[in-house]
Amino acid sequence: MLNTDLHNPNVKRRMTMEDFVKNNRGIDDGKNLPKFLLENIYESIKTEALAPAEDHCSQVERIEKQISGLAIKLAAPHRQLVQMNQFSEVLDPFKKQTASAHPRVVYLFNDLLLLVKENSRRSPYKYHVKQCVTLCGLAVKEFQNTNYKFGLTLESTYDNKSLHLCASTGKQREMFVADLQEVLIEVEDMEAERLGELVDT
Repeated sequence: MLNTDLHNPNVKRRMTMEDFVKNNRGIDDGKNLPKFLLENIYESIKTEALAPAEDHCSQVERIEKQISGLAIKLAAPHRQLVQMNQFSEVLDPFKKQTASAHPRVVYLFNDLLLLVKENSRRSPYKYHVKQCVTLCGLAVKEFQNTNYKFGLTLESTYDNKSLHLCASTGKQREMFVADLQEVLIEVEDMEAERLGELVDT
C-alpha cells in the first residue's frame, strides 16, 4: 500500500511518515513496532519503489521479444531458460572454418534448444532464429579433431538430423553438456510419464 501511495502518479495526497507510523499501530500482536523501524521502512520505500522480481515467464518473454523468425510461442508457463551460451556452428566437422565463422547464441530451455544468429543493425530484433530443436529424442556427443578442439554433436533420434557446435573452451563445453544431459533426463522422464498416462486411458 505504501509503495503504491508513494510512487503511483495518480495518487494526489501522499502518505506521510507520520501517517505510515499511525496506520501501523498495534500490528505486532496488539503492540506497536519500534518507530525507528517503521521510519526506516518508509524511507527505504520512498527512496526506491518495490518492484516484483523477474520470474521465469517474464525472462522468456524478454528473450522472445529479441528474436525474429520464431515459428512457436516461446513464452509459455512450462518453459524455463536453463542456459544461454555462445558457440560456433560447425557446418562440417571434417572441414576447417575460421574461428569467427558462424557465431551463434544457444538458448537451452527445459524442453527445446534454440540456435540464433545476430541480426544486422537495421533490424528491430537483436537475433534471428537459425534452428529450433526439440530435446525429446536428442543425443549429445563430444568430438575433438585437428579443426575443432571442443566440438559437440547434437543428434535427433527421430529424424537423424545433426547439429554441430564448437565451444571456445573445454570448461564451456563441459558445463553446457552437463546442463543439457540433466535436462534430457528430465525430458525423457516427462515423456515416459505422458506415454504411461496415454496407455492407462
